[in-house]
Amino acid sequence: MLRRLAGAGVPAGRVRGIDEVYAWDQTASQGLVIDVEHATLGRISLPGPPLRFFDGNERERPGAGTRHHGARPARTRPARGVRPRPTGRAWGGRVMNTQAARRSAVLVTMRGDRPVSSCVRKIRSVRAAVVALTLLGATACGQAAASGPPPQTQPTAADNVTVPAQLAVPAGQRLVTTLQVDHGSQVYACAHGAWTLKEPAAVLKSGTEEVLHTAGPEWISTNDGSAVTGATSAMVPVPAAVPELLLRATAHRGSGVFGAVSYIQRLDTHGGLAPAGGCTDGAIQAVGYSAQYRFYQPAS
Repeated sequence: MLRRLAGAGVPAGRVRGIDEVYAWDQTASQGLVIDVEHATLGRISLPGPPLRFFDGNERERPGAGTRHHGARPARTRPARGVRPRPTGRAWGGRVMNTQAARRSAVLVTMRGDRPVSSCVRKIRSVRAAVVALTLLGATACGQAAASGPPPQTQPTAADNVTVPAQLAVPAGQRLVTTLQVDHGSQVYACAHGAWTLKEPAAVLKSGTEEVLHTAGPEWISTNDGSAVTGATSAMVPVPAAVPELLLRATAHRGSGVFGAVSYIQRLDTHGGLAPAGGCTDGAIQAVGYSAQYRFYQPAS
């Protein structure tokens, strides 16, 4: 899923599991896990309050009988009116009072141990602050602060896909376009009590480019109306998925994006296998799948 989102230009990152959050040094440094005494379970660790309050003299108010989980790094309070900056690896959220009694929160969105964006929000209620800090790390602020480290460029889907040697295109070809299945199925029909492939039915996308994939197999551009039909030249089996393919173009229509395509690769396949078991003659079954398609034409 992350690879598909990256290929579509959508920033995404893995969400940490509960165990990872509890073990994360940033969680301990911000005091977001506390140890409490339970009547029957003894001392247990629980999520702590996501807020830290300071009085008008910038002195932190003590907690209500709770103890922070893990060692908290020493911090030097900044002068009043100066935005607090993180010390070492202690990135996170903090809330403090100003003379106008308005609370501000500095939120830093992390990817791994690296801040990827930050922004300042005015938090006018404790409830709003809790919601904002709960979502910290799961969503990014709308725009990275100029002073924060710049986000790294996400690789495209094509960068992450390995092409088997059997499916390499001949020399002298250049890549025209790479498309990902946005939604689609391999459609099977039942004949003589067995499922056989009838046709693909999918929509492929890349940015503003949209292509219909149907029987033939044929690919039709919805932008310029050009089309290409192919025939399988090589195949590589994939566990629990339809095989990866190299196809040679056999027919064209129009002079658009597919007007001179010579080879097509179907790569990175997931799902799409025929239904298991027997069937009733005449039945139709669509099985969802995903794949990446690359289209080539002669370099000269």
